[in-house]
Amino acid sequence: MSDIRTFFKRLLLTSVTNSLANSELPSSSATTATAENQISGSATSSASAVASSSSTSSEKRPSEILDYNASSPSTVSKKRKAEEDISKSTSSVRFYKGCKCDVVWLKSTYPCLVPVKLGKKNALKCTLCHDNIVEAKKAARNGQVRMADGVRCDEAKAIDRIIDHLNSEVHAAAERADKAKKLWERQSDAHPWVKVMKAHNADIVKTLIKLAVDVYNDSQVKTLSAWSWPSRSLAQMHANNLICQYSDHGFDCNFLPFTPSDGSVRYRSPNVYREMLSVVATLEMEKVKVELCKADCISLQVDKSVDKHNLDSLYITGRYFDEEYALKVFFLGEAHSNVRGAEGMLLALQERFQFCNLQDLIKEKLVGLTTDGEAANTGKLGGLWKKLTDFLGRGLMTFWCIAHRSDLAFESLEISVPEFRHWKADIRSIASYYHGSHYREEYLAEIAKKDGEKILKFPHFHEVRFAQHLLHLVLSVLGNLDSMRKHWAQLLLLECDKKEKVQARGFLKAWERGSNNEQMSAVLADILGRFESLQKESQRSLIAIPDLMFHKTRTLATLKIMEEHPFPGGKEEAMSTTDEDPCFVPTVSVRGTTHSLVTKSGRNIRAIRNEPVLSSFNFLDERLNDEQDANVKSMVDVANAPNANEMINAGRTLVAEIFGKASVEQFAEDVVGFFTSHGARMFKPTDSMTARLYEILKKSRRSSVLNKLIQTFLITSPHSMITERAVKHHTLLKSDIRASLSQITINDRLCIALNGCGTAHYGPRPAVTTFLENKERRVSNVKDTTLYSNRDFIKSFFSTDSNI
Repeated sequence: MSDIRTFFKRLLLTSVTNSLANSELPSSSATTATAENQISGSATSSASAVASSSSTSSEKRPSEILDYNASSPSTVSKKRKAEEDISKSTSSVRFYKGCKCDVVWLKSTYPCLVPVKLGKKNALKCTLCHDNIVEAKKAARNGQVRMADGVRCDEAKAIDRIIDHLNSEVHAAAERADKAKKLWERQSDAHPWVKVMKAHNADIVKTLIKLAVDVYNDSQVKTLSAWSWPSRSLAQMHANNLICQYSDHGFDCNFLPFTPSDGSVRYRSPNVYREMLSVVATLEMEKVKVELCKADCISLQVDKSVDKHNLDSLYITGRYFDEEYALKVFFLGEAHSNVRGAEGMLLALQERFQFCNLQDLIKEKLVGLTTDGEAANTGKLGGLWKKLTDFLGRGLMTFWCIAHRSDLAFESLEISVPEFRHWKADIRSIASYYHGSHYREEYLAEIAKKDGEKILKFPHFHEVRFAQHLLHLVLSVLGNLDSMRKHWAQLLLLECDKKEKVQARGFLKAWERGSNNEQMSAVLADILGRFESLQKESQRSLIAIPDLMFHKTRTLATLKIMEEHPFPGGKEEAMSTTDEDPCFVPTVSVRGTTHSLVTKSGRNIRAIRNEPVLSSFNFLDERLNDEQDANVKSMVDVANAPNANEMINAGRTLVAEIFGKASVEQFAEDVVGFFTSHGARMFKPTDSMTARLYEILKKSRRSSVLNKLIQTFLITSPHSMITERAVKHHTLLKSDIRASLSQITINDRLCIALNGCGTAHYGPRPAVTTFLENKERRVSNVKDTTLYSNRDFIKSFFSTDSNI
């Protein structure tokens, strides 16, 4: 390669030197030097470039070009003229960014470049950028693409600018847009999505695709609103524009502000966002409806909750088995009625069923209902259970949420044990005390840091729900108690507010070492730990109600141990003052009384600690499964039935109640067929009732009465965890700055957030097609350049002043 390069370099140098020697130039030596430098530069660029330039200059052999002295005068003159033309052509050949700086070569290499006239000057125009000017302008630094109209090509610098354009992000964006347009046009119109979207502008379709994905993702995040979307969308366009600028002109180029076209801003409005949100949510509910149509049985979980804006709403979720017997959950919506009591809840349910067009489906397939223990739900004569049964015209398997029900044990404690009520007020006051001042929390953290300890976070008052949340509060107080005592003692020594000292003195007295509050906290931490374990076990996704009785029995056994001794390894045992007697209690001072009208306080902690233990034991043992005894017995008997006759007797009552008396005969045939095909099941002693029922479910014939009965046992939830999760999402969605959200918007957001998949698996084409087919869109087809110019979100985005 180096030999070839040297040969052509010498050849061209000899040709130019001879040409210049016979010309009448005043300074041939300087010109020769210049020519040599040019030839050297072109020769060292690349061997292929030099070979190309030499091949285009002439087809003659070197001897024919140089040996002109031996020919006739006419031949010599012709050869000399040809040599001069070759010399001029060779000396003018130049390469820039891998392209030949020649207009003819550029036009032949890039078909998108066409010659035009700018007045009397020759120019080149990029038809690719002209046909895709919208996408090209988005990538342009200042929103202008001069090559789309034509630029001059009669100067070296002008040709360099043309080559720069061909290698720029602007031209690349136009190429991508042209490729997408051709692919778009080649698509078949057979699919309705393609047919609808091809009838609209491709740029509008792209904008709507981005909008649909943003709407879906914002609903998953829940904290982003329609009012912020235009700014977020324009910010993304601005970032893409800056990336194109830096790619073309380097990171040291001058900054130019973002100036999008009017068409780019047209669909970026909160109204359009809200319309797309409604479309996406409707399509998600349609997916849920399609799946529910395939299911054999459906159960609902209903929970009534009042948000922090005092709006009383009913949250509705459900469960079902899909075709592969995988347990699925869905969110039906948030409903509200101005009518109070069970009648209002039934009206709210019916309105939501009708809104989702599920009323007939619910009447046909609803088999189970789970609620809390409110009288409006569980009333035997006028509760929601009774009214919904009358609405369906048949029976239901109803269940009282285990988490709500077990929590009633602590409500009964407040009534039966006065010390428990005082203790609960004292422990909550500590959390309120430290939440009320950031300086107190910082001071407490400094004290703990000096002692090498870590401060536990105090949960807020509204977070203290159910046993597990109250347990978090107790554990945080016990964990921070030593540091808090030091904090309160130091406050008494400082010159601070008198009220602050009074509070510190009161806390020190109530929470001194060995006090009733400290001992009560340790005892209740152990009790709450047992209830937390029970509630967590009961909130598993697939668990049958009979298995809850096993967990209840285990919890009762642990509480039985605590009647006489602290629970091994628990907080009470760790707080004991002596190893010989774990229940040793220090002497508690009792206030002296001057007459009988003064109430004595300070009962012995040994008597106090037994009352919450016994109260919790009695509640779980006697009241946890009052209304569900018959249902639980039927489930257990069906799961353990050794033959067809016993299974029929165990399940016929529930079959007649839920599916109708006419289904009992079919149920008997299904059971006989099941035992004929599979025989008696052999289960391990360690197999749970859930596992046994699930095995019967998979082996029984799909959609048979036996199959539906087992589905009823498994999909009727013993808890309302899913509904509580919907309430949590609602609380996060309806913040203080978004308190004016309508119920329709909230339902749309929650339907996408709870029923939808991850954003990475979301396909926006159905939503875009539905949006485009809507003839009553909020965006007018008339192009109005001032449509959004006076909107606050547009003014804020393009403001040149500070926002203060």
